[in-house]
Amino acid sequence: MRTLTLRIALGAVFALGVVGPVQAAPGPPQQVDLYGCQMFAEGALTVDHTKDVFVKFGWATNTWRQLRQFLNVATIVVRVDGVRVRHAAARWGLPSYEDEGQYWLTWWSTRLSRFAVGETRTVTVQLYFAKRHFDGIDYFGPGKFYKPRLFCAITAD
Repeated sequence: MRTLTLRIALGAVFALGVVGPVQAAPGPPQQVDLYGCQMFAEGALTVDHTKDVFVKFGWATNTWRQLRQFLNVATIVVRVDGVRVRHAAARWGLPSYEDEGQYWLTWWSTRLSRFAVGETRTVTVQLYFAKRHFDGIDYFGPGKFYKPRLFCAITAD
C-alpha cells in the first residue's frame, strides 16, 4: 500500500509541476517540470515569452538515506539545444520531506534566458548511476536511467 501511495503522490507532484503559474506578465516565473512535460504533455509545452522560465527535474525516495545515496551515485546531464548545462551537480535543491505522500524529494533546476516569440528550445535530461541504487521502490543502475533520454520542447508564444 505504501508503494502505491508513493507512486500516486509522485504522479500528482509531477502532474502539477508540468507548468507553473500561468498569469499575465509580470508575475512569478514559469516552471517546467521536465518529467511532467514528457509524460503528461507528450514532450512539448508552450510558455509566455514575457516571463522567466525555470526547468526542473525531481527525484523522490522513501528515506533520507536513500536520497543522500541518490545524490552521491547519480550524475545528471542536462542539455539545452544540445549545449550541456554547466555545473549541473550543484543545481540540486535542498531535500524536503513531503508529509502527505511520506517521501523525500529534491529538485534540480536552472533558469533559461528569456525566449523570443515563436522560439523553441529543446531540453534533454540523462541520469547516470555510478552503481546500483534503491529508492525504496525500484533499483536503478548502474548506467543510464532514461533510454532514450528525457526531453521537452519548450516554445514561447
